[in-house]
Formats: sequence, structure tokens, C-alpha cells
Amino acid sequence: QMTTAMDGSKIPASTWPYKGIDRNEKSSTSCTFNTAFNMYQCSDINYKILVIESLDGDSESRRLSPVALVTDDGSVDLINGPMDHGWCGGYTCQERLSTFYAMVIVGKAYKLYLSSTQPQSMRYMLLDAAADEKIRLDVWYAKSQRLDLYYQGQYVAPTNAQLKADGTYSYVTSKSLEQLYPQVDDKPGTNYFDSKAHWLSMVINGPEPYTIKTSPKIVLSLTLEPVDGSDFFDEDKIVENLAALLNVPKEKIKIVKIVAEGRKRRSAGQEFLVEIANEPIQDEESMTEATVETMAKDLEQASEKLIESVQKGTLGDA
Repeated sequence: QMTTAMDGSKIPASTWPYKGIDRNEKSSTSCTFNTAFNMYQCSDINYKILVIESLDGDSESRRLSPVALVTDDGSVDLINGPMDHGWCGGYTCQERLSTFYAMVIVGKAYKLYLSSTQPQSMRYMLLDAAADEKIRLDVWYAKSQRLDLYYQGQYVAPTNAQLKADGTYSYVTSKSLEQLYPQVDDKPGTNYFDSKAHWLSMVINGPEPYTIKTSPKIVLSLTLEPVDGSDFFDEDKIVENLAALLNVPKEKIKIVKIVAEGRKRRSAGQEFLVEIANEPIQDEESMTEATVETMAKDLEQASEKLIESVQKGTLGDA
């Protein structure tokens, strides 16, 4: 993902000419190389340590490294995993904690790539950072999943979520991508997952940790034809019909995007992007592996019903 653009073209390695810890080399001369010590000496740069940690049960056996932390101004820092801390020298008992420590500059934006599939649960923390010291961190995910951010033990809704009167969230928004993506100056915890580009973007500060937990979901693309020549569609009715067809509570069904149609294509129908998932759990302690497994089993049954409806051609009857 780091070497290939969205259109399939190759990203040249020269995109990141500055190797190692970010030194603001493109816009600053704050760092100079000290030949006597064989190291860079930096001044007037506010560095903090970013902790990147997998919370999955296989964090000691599944290798995520090397991880790459890159910036838009051409810096790339490749971070390898820690040494084996197993009890023997054999390959079969090698264990490495999937915890990485990166040097970052306060006030900048970074992109994080992992070498392996992203863990279901991740934790990020700026060590010894004050509450007003922030960075923006974008993490690339291979799959378009729902990612829930927790700060101080509580769920933080993304920028495309709107809390409804009944306590549930609506994800249909008229905001542009530029408005949805958080900026470094935004409130800590501000987050957004771009399901098309697969980027989770969030603002983190010190000193409290931020936890990302993956929630199972089903994404369904529907194209519905106008009824009686009407150009308008009743979103609530679509949700109710799908809930009855799939035998799931309607609170689990969200229309997350209404794809804009041109005048020529409007007569062919309106496209909706529908997400079937549980409502976000507000308390992080309740978001356990057992809870996620229960969610997945419930969605598996809905998925089987959905596949059956498609195969029988009865989905359109809803």
C-alpha cells in the first residue's frame, strides 16, 4: 500500500528522500549532522515519543514490523520490531511484543503503514506530552471496516456522525472530505475513517492513550428505482424494509451515503450505501473480544439471509 497509488501506479522511493527520524529537513535547518558523534543534533524542535501498540492476543507471535511513519514533506522512518524475549533460542518459541516507539514532532501530521494485517485493537499514546501538544496520525487499513475510537474510556464519534434524538447515530453528511478529515488544531480525539481511501485519521495528544477497536459490519450497495415517478426516496422506509427482510433490529441499519446521480441517470434509480452493524459501544471496557464475537455471529446470520435473498431474487421485493 505504501508503494502503490490508488490508481495502481508505482510510488517512487524518491517520494521520501529524508530517511530516519523526522528532522523537518525540507523546511528547516534545525538539525545538523555531527560527524564526531555520527548523529544528527537538533534544536528548537519539540519531539515526543509516539507509542504504537497492538492489543490483540497474538501481539507476541504475529509480526507487524517494519512499520513506516511518513510525512508529506518527504520523511520516512522505518521502525523494526524488538528483540526476541522468549525463553529459548529456537525459532518456534520466538516472541516479540508488537509495540513500537517513534519520534514525532508536535504539531505535524504523520501517516502510518504496517507490514502485516492491522490488528483488531490498537493503542496510541504520546509519552510525556501535555494536553495542548498534538499530532495528526493517519493509519492505513487494508479493509473498509468500522473503526471505533476510545479516549479516556469513552467512545468518540467520527466527524461524519450525527447523534439523533433517539440516541443512535446517522452517518449521512453533506460535508466535503476536506471538512471531514481532522486538522492538527482540532479537538483531541477528532477522527474520521475514509472508507474509500482506507485511511483512519485522528488527532491525538498527551498524555492519555487512544484506543482503536474494529467492529464487524456489512456494507450493502443498493440501487432503487423511483416509485410513481417520484424523485425522492424515504430513507426510513428503506431501513424498515431491510430490517424486516433480514430479521435484524432497524437500529443496526444505517444509510451511510447517498450517491449523487446526474439528471440522465436519475431515471435509472438512486444508489444508497447501507451499513449493517451494532451501535457503537460507549464504554471501552464493555468492548471486549467476546462482545465483538457476538456481534460478528449476529451479522453472519444477517449476511446469510442477505445472500439467500440475492440468489432467490427477492431482495428487490423489500
